[in-house]
Amino acid sequence: MSSFVELERETPPHLSPAPRHQSPAPHPQSTTPPQQTLDPAIAQDDDSDADQEYALVELQDFRSPVAVDEITDGPFEVVSFLPTLKAPMRYQSNLRLATRRKEALVYASTYLRRQIDSNPDLVFTRHMANDRFPSIDRGLTDLLTQIKRVETNRGDAFTIDKKFYSPILSGIYTMIKELGQYLLIDGYAIPELPRWGKDGDINVYHLENEYEILAIAFRTEVEQCVALFDKVYDFAHAKPRSQSLISYGENHRSGRSFLVGPPEHSPDITRMIHSPEPATSTPANRRRSSMYAYNKEGITKLRDATQAVTRDKPPTRTLRSFSQPSR
Repeated sequence: MSSFVELERETPPHLSPAPRHQSPAPHPQSTTPPQQTLDPAIAQDDDSDADQEYALVELQDFRSPVAVDEITDGPFEVVSFLPTLKAPMRYQSNLRLATRRKEALVYASTYLRRQIDSNPDLVFTRHMANDRFPSIDRGLTDLLTQIKRVETNRGDAFTIDKKFYSPILSGIYTMIKELGQYLLIDGYAIPELPRWGKDGDINVYHLENEYEILAIAFRTEVEQCVALFDKVYDFAHAKPRSQSLISYGENHRSGRSFLVGPPEHSPDITRMIHSPEPATSTPANRRRSSMYAYNKEGITKLRDATQAVTRDKPPTRTLRSFSQPSR
């Protein structure tokens, strides 16, 4: 069964008209008409993958990307039917597809030389995909299924489209920039910005086997990154989840250090810095006390480090938009 269908007459309005191209004849056992296209939404609550069988070839180790001089025709806009490009929770009960995803992540980690599935617990649940982050889930589905194809002397090759890729990366970048401090305070490391392939170059085409592996890896990295921020930040209400983080944000917006107590109990660091040097038995013609100089410098560093690292209020309107349905 062909996993890709050319976009021609049924091109969605947000896609530019695809060049007319005669698609190969479908496999004799194919039950999918060649003119059928896949709804980009991919049926948000579709559980048909649980027991469905797919004519998928076995995944293989990575082969080299397609060189420019290997391309003989294209690019063409196509829609992919590969079931593993959907959110894992939509096919997790299908043992074959779940195993295929794990194999793809092993291949991806080896080829990309970075740990992809670093925390298997950080994946989109059905509630997260449908209710908390529907725009991200829909965006990933569009990105990985509405793709570009070229013909090469090694077979068809594929890559993702920038118009779907850039909004996702822009949103994740905003999360990391604005909310990374909350992760650190709550004891988590700030994740790196997810990227396509080894270096984020989406202009390189890969054969179907390699494309599926890269797509599964990218979706995993994005979902784990968003799920990690969801642990510390409530995007629907645009506020941190724990009271300690809320207090931290309020103190920083007010310019007051969260390491000192209420005003009546907190030390006056400014007065300590500008107070005269303590009287000592050191003769006047001797150099100033190194101990006092060290303390003054240390207090200055403490004041600078603990006061308003982030002076601007996070753009709650932008962050809240991640939990809104896509349009």
